Amino acid sequence: MIDDKDLSESTLRFIVWEALKNYSTDELLTLVEDEDPIVRTSVAKQLHFRPDKKVFEKSIDLVSSIKDYEREIGAFLLGQLGTPNHPYKMQSFPYLVRLMSDTSSEVRASAVAAIGHLGSSNPIDDNNLLNCVIQLAEDKCSDVRFCCAFALASFNSDDARKVLNSLIADRCKIVRDWAKTSLEIIHERQARSAD
Repeated sequence: MIDDKDLSESTLRFIVWEALKNYSTDELLTLVEDEDPIVRTSVAKQLHFRPDKKVFEKSIDLVSSIKDYEREIGAFLLGQLGTPNHPYKMQSFPYLVRLMSDTSSEVRASAVAAIGHLGSSNPIDDNNLLNCVIQLAEDKCSDVRFCCAFALASFNSDDARKVLNSLIADRCKIVRDWAKTSLEIIHERQARSAD
């Protein structure tokens, strides 16, 4: 799991986050595979502000790991690296598409969420990528479906809107809520472009 948001540990998260600000990129790269989700997530959040080529290369190594949590954090890094410009956006898509069929639901969720993050500042115009996201809209895991609902806001497509309209009736509240939010995002973006 990327980070287990147990609020009783919020002080620990803050302390780890603050301490890691002073670490070099090389030092952070050695910690990104840590078994503790608080450590590796905090490290990844620091690394996404450091879009060095070596961080991208480490992300690629991680998405090929035999360990689920390393593939998950690799997908997370690919979706966040270099925010908001995402200099490795186009290079990241093939790796994320591969992870979208991973056996681990956490990895699938992280991969589809990464696509949503990569398309958040500039919509994605790629029907093959859209079809991969749409396939996950019926995943048995609600976390994957909610990440799918989030990611679909990154596409200007009738197909994306159609899937989001169906996700509004999902059995899971967070999926329904994200489907509504994504539809609002698409609608607002279209209204701005019409002006």
